[in-house]
Amino acid sequence: MHNYHDTFGQFPPGGIWFGNGGPATGTPNQDQPSNNGDTMFTNQNYAANWVMMTLPYIDQAPLYSLYQPNQVLIRASGTPANSNNQVVGVVISSILCPSDPYNNVKFNRSQMGSVDMGRINYGGNLGRERGGNLGRWVAQPGDRRGAFGFGRSCAIRDMVDGTTNTALLWETRVGPVSTDPRGVWALGRFGSSLIAGCDNQGDCAGINDGRNGAADVQGCSSQPALGLGCWDGGDGQAAPASLHVGGCHVTLGDGSVRFISQNFDFNIHRGLNSVSGGEILGEF
Repeated sequence: MHNYHDTFGQFPPGGIWFGNGGPATGTPNQDQPSNNGDTMFTNQNYAANWVMMTLPYIDQAPLYSLYQPNQVLIRASGTPANSNNQVVGVVISSILCPSDPYNNVKFNRSQMGSVDMGRINYGGNLGRERGGNLGRWVAQPGDRRGAFGFGRSCAIRDMVDGTTNTALLWETRVGPVSTDPRGVWALGRFGSSLIAGCDNQGDCAGINDGRNGAADVQGCSSQPALGLGCWDGGDGQAAPASLHVGGCHVTLGDGSVRFISQNFDFNIHRGLNSVSGGEILGEF
C-alpha cells in the first residue's frame, strides 16, 4: 500500500466503474456506481478496485499485465482470451488467511455472469456505515471518510487523525457458500474487498459480530451459527471479522499491524475508521 502511495501520491481507490454506457464510454470513470451501488446484480459496469491496482506491488505483475482496463471486470459471454475473466478467478495465496475454511470456495453467481472469482481475507477501510449512500470519497464528511473510497481514496496527508489512529486494512471473513459475495478480491464493494464500520450497535456491535443481520451485504448467506450472520437486502455495513480467538488484525495508516480485541470500545472502533473525524481514541 505504501509503495503504491509513493508512486501515485495516494492510496488506490476502493472501487471504480465505467459510466452508464459501459465500456463504450472508453475508459473507467472515477465515480460511484451508476445505480447508487445498492444492487450489485443489475450493475455490470465494474472496473478495477484497490486490490487489482496493487497487484504489481505484491509480486503479481504478470497477473496485472493480463488485466484489460478497457473491458468490464466480468463478462458473462467472455472467454479467458477476450475478457478479464481469467484474472478475477486467480487464487492469490498472500491475501488469504489460513484460518478461514471457506476461502477456497470461489464466488460464482448467475446474476454476475457465472464467472469464478477468487477470495480475499482483507478489506480496505471504507469508513463508517453509509446505509446505501455510496457517494464518491470526495463527497463524504471527514468523520465518515475511510482510508478507501469510491472513485478515489485518501492520501497520508488526509489522515488528519494521524496514521497511527486510522485503520487502513481490516481482516474479513469469506462467505460460506459460492454465491456469497463477502471476501471477493476483485470486487470493489461492501463486504467483498471493502470493510465499512458499523454505526448501529443494535445489529452490528463491531469486530466478529456474526449475529443475524450484523452485516448488510446484498446477496449474502446468513449463517449466524458460523458467525456469519447478515441481511442480504442491500449494502450498508460489513464489520471486520476473523477466526482468531478474541479479535482480528488491523493494518494502520503507518503500516504497522495490531491485533484488536473484539471487546474494545465501540466508539474507538468507529474512530479508527475515520481519517479526519477528530475523535480522541486514547489507548487501544
